Amino acid sequence: MLNDYFNKMIDIFIKLNISITWITPAGLKINYTKIKFITTKVKAQLLTSSQVATIKLPTDNLNKLNMKRSFMPNFIHSLNAANVNLL
Repeated sequence: MLNDYFNKMIDIFIKLNISITWITPAGLKINYTKIKFITTKVKAQLLTSSQVATIKLPTDNLNKLNMKRSFMPNFIHSLNAANVNLL
């Protein structure tokens, strides 16, 4: 049930195009966002022997699938780390 709740909340945050924010028990504020990237291949035109390089450029959109897959482990890890810090 908790996982379904978080998935529905992530859907809302993505529709609003805002990051998920929470404060750990240790007081650390976390902004969680996964941005979509587009891949572009470039090659230097001055050097004929240069190799093709791949560059990832950020977009203005959020990566919904990646956020859903990685939010819960990151959330739990942040709480665990905060508890260790408080100990």
